[in-house]
Amino acid sequence: MRRSAIARVVEQAHSTATICRHVEVRFPNVEVSWDKTWTAKKNHQRLWEGKMTVARILAAKGKDVVTTQPHRTLAEAAALLTARNIGAAVVTDAQGRVLGMLSERDILHAVGKGGAAALDNAVSKHMTALVVTTQENECVDRAMEKMTVRRCRHLPVVVDERLVGIVSIGDVVKYRLEQLEHEHQALREYIATA
Repeated sequence: MRRSAIARVVEQAHSTATICRHVEVRFPNVEVSWDKTWTAKKNHQRLWEGKMTVARILAAKGKDVVTTQPHRTLAEAAALLTARNIGAAVVTDAQGRVLGMLSERDILHAVGKGGAAALDNAVSKHMTALVVTTQENECVDRAMEKMTVRRCRHLPVVVDERLVGIVSIGDVVKYRLEQLEHEHQALREYIATA
């Protein structure tokens, strides 16, 4: 009975921990504590360690980025997005510098305003020019915060003003789910050994 009560409280605290930076749960002779870097001892082994950076996500998913050029037409860009089964492409210049982002939504807005003739317009006319970017050494939590505050689904990764990768909301959610699974497993193992 005591263990199930502890488990319930820890699970409640665990769901709260996704919002908070640090959570502690205390019972007589039992203490569970974690913050962004959760550690639990089982055979003196760390189960979840360190901050996840954008570089680690890129290492796992690859650095392939679909790009288009500003002089291309919306029809060409739409064909590219359809062929690659993606929702957005980064608009770059010849040196690989990010000039903007073009999403399915941008194309839809252009066609909604200008009709089918808008598909002959240049990408530069309809792209989102103010692009929120990230860097490889940035913490994934910070990248997630940027996406939430700026309401964007893709963050181009730049190094020395050159595009080196892209992180999507799906990549960030996948990371977060893995992190929660590791934290949950660590708590369960800690409770089982208590």
